[in-house]
Amino acid sequence: MRKDLDETVPAPSRRRPLGLWIAAASIALGAAAFAGWKLLQRRTEPAPAASVPEVDTTGFEVPVQEIIAQARRDVVANPTSARTWARFATVLDAHRLGTPAEFAYRRALEIGPEDRNLSYNLAFLLEARGKTAESLSRYRRFAQDQPNYPPVHFRIGAVLAMQGDMKGAAESYRTALALDPALLIARRALGQVLIALDDAPAAAAELERVAATAPEDGPTQAALTQVYRRLGDEARAAEAMRRSRDATDKLTVPDAVRFFVLESCRSARQSSARAASRMHVKDYAGAVEDLKIVLRTRGQDPAVHERLADAYRHLGLSELADQQIAEAQRLRGDH
Repeated sequence: MRKDLDETVPAPSRRRPLGLWIAAASIALGAAAFAGWKLLQRRTEPAPAASVPEVDTTGFEVPVQEIIAQARRDVVANPTSARTWARFATVLDAHRLGTPAEFAYRRALEIGPEDRNLSYNLAFLLEARGKTAESLSRYRRFAQDQPNYPPVHFRIGAVLAMQGDMKGAAESYRTALALDPALLIARRALGQVLIALDDAPAAAAELERVAATAPEDGPTQAALTQVYRRLGDEARAAEAMRRSRDATDKLTVPDAVRFFVLESCRSARQSSARAASRMHVKDYAGAVEDLKIVLRTRGQDPAVHERLADAYRHLGLSELADQQIAEAQRLRGDH
């Protein structure tokens, strides 16, 4: 399963100003001015609610319900703004609401078709929804504009592999690795593709490089199990199989274009993970905001209060940190 930590939403493009037809004669001028006023009125009036997708958020956490409702209200109030439609699409995408998210992405791109980041995010969504032909086309257009962006070549490779084009996938993975040799997920994918191409020695070389850095990655060990068996090395195959048991996927795609999508997510689970990532890069203020979101759903969890206290202490806010520690102790029943 594909996992992304660092993802960003595009800065949506601005609407071009409305132009008015100019007539030569005074009667025509008056008619054009009136028509222009009516057109401007139509474009600036709130959109009918029926034209903006309704989203059933029953059962969602309250912060999630709030951000989706606000994003929809913004679209209704500003129906000709690529920015509001892009924000709505991003919020829906972040919470895995694929059908309305696709609709919103397409509407945003109708208004601002030059926004390549927005098209990239739609490509990602289409890939996840199994619409690989259009997804691949959009990724390739992005790669033409941004040929030195490693994640797009990885994503092209993943789509090609899904379509059965293993040679094309290997070429795309190698392009990604030429740009970023540390992109382990692309190296692992290359090793897996090389297995499909029946090149066990080359697959072993790539996968062993991944395992040297990420020995606990389950998919890497599972792939090595296959490779070693093909090479007739049963002892190493057995060891790789042992390592793969109960091991999870440890590799991610650091994708700056996709980062803002996850940043828009307001679920307690994702906000908690985002806070941990922010603490790791010393973005303590950002971690505080994420943990506040988590508290709205998990306010009775003392561990969340302790994490918030830690973030406050790094910011030099000792009084707030002490308050969180006191609340954690109360919840734990400490005296």
